[in-house]
Amino acid sequence: MADLGALQEQVWKAIREATRRGDARTLSLNGQIADEMERSYKDWVRRLSLVVEPIGTLQKDAHVRRPDGHSSELARLEDFTGRPIRAFQFAGQTIAVGTYKDLLIEVAQLLLRRHADDFKTVAYRVRGRGLYFSNTKGDLRIPAELKPGLYVETNLNANLIVDICRRLVEAFGYEPAILRLDVVPFRTRAQKRTTDK
Repeated sequence: MADLGALQEQVWKAIREATRRGDARTLSLNGQIADEMERSYKDWVRRLSLVVEPIGTLQKDAHVRRPDGHSSELARLEDFTGRPIRAFQFAGQTIAVGTYKDLLIEVAQLLLRRHADDFKTVAYRVRGRGLYFSNTKGDLRIPAELKPGLYVETNLNANLIVDICRRLVEAFGYEPAILRLDVVPFRTRAQKRTTDK
């Protein structure tokens, strides 16, 4: 792996030298590189804070409501297609799952146990073009029963399930990052590629 710290030192050294010599061209070029490194650094820090890591390396997160936005951005940062899930962690509790469908059901049931009184009200607000939660089986394409009279849609792709789980966690007032996934870090199936003609 490249030594990014050494590269950064080299850029800043060149900026100091160019400043000392009054070399505007070199200063401009290295300044652009430093700006780009700064933007990349901020993006990497943001992405690492959301990284999907093996659960053994996870730290516990605070139960704090995010003041600024939605977790749907989190799911877009990473593609879960073809990457098997092994487990998830929520508030220090680790639960083994074998599929993303299991993830959705387990997260919903965990929140249902914690927030039984207001689960339906809150969960029903988490929706897309259609319903994800319903008290009528016929409203959903492939429903899974969470409890008698409460169903969740399971005919969804991995990315959408992760997004729904994070949005659901956030809807109950938790920081979305409290939900940590243990996912294989690489794709295990070949992905179909399309070409423009």
